[in-house]
Amino acid sequence: MAADRTSPGGFAITVFIGAAIYLILVNHGWQTLLTFKAIIFLLLGVFFSVLLVGVPFHLLGGWIEKHYFNFAGAPAAPEKTGRLKTVVTLLMVMQVVATFYATKLAYQWYFN
Repeated sequence: MAADRTSPGGFAITVFIGAAIYLILVNHGWQTLLTFKAIIFLLLGVFFSVLLVGVPFHLLGGWIEKHYFNFAGAPAAPEKTGRLKTVVTLLMVMQVVATFYATKLAYQWYFN
């Protein structure tokens, strides 16, 4: 993961914005999206979703790849790449769930 130049927070930001918009629309309606309070929630949430969810999952993925799959520039066996794809998919699902519940917790605290 160190060689690729992916943003550790790109996926977390996308999931946070989707979850926040969903929660706002379901609970308060689309008019709430136009308020200053919602804008502050979205801006602060983007920052904290990267900091609290995106970076730890990015580091965890790099650690798992390094210690359990150890590619280090050498071609990997097909069974290892298959397992790596499964692990990466599970990590993404875990990140979506963690981001959604963190967003829901922050939403309930901020808007109630």
